[in-house]
Amino acid sequence: MSKLNKFITSSSIIIVILLVANSGLLSKPLEAGNPKNGQRMFEELLCTNCHGTRGEGSSAANGGGPKLAPDPAPLSVYLELVRRPRLNMPPYPEERASDQDIADIHAYLKGL
Repeated sequence: MSKLNKFITSSSIIIVILLVANSGLLSKPLEAGNPKNGQRMFEELLCTNCHGTRGEGSSAANGGGPKLAPDPAPLSVYLELVRRPRLNMPPYPEERASDQDIADIHAYLKGL
């Protein structure tokens, strides 16, 4: 096998590994959200400051955030928005709130 063929084969394997790793196929599936822990985390992470105590949202005059409950976005969208928010919301990296914590908050908001 020529050096070029070996390089192409090696590169192809690396690309497949990276694609699978980034696809979520290897990630641990989330357990069903725990609304009780979700309420605790919603308060602990100070989500209430901008989104209200029950996810009802608040006005921009109060530094507000959008309404989140009772019909939050699907969990996959919610996770993306929490990790990489738009506008004025700070990001919440995995070190600050795990995916399971976010799933719990989502379950809390769905139950409101």
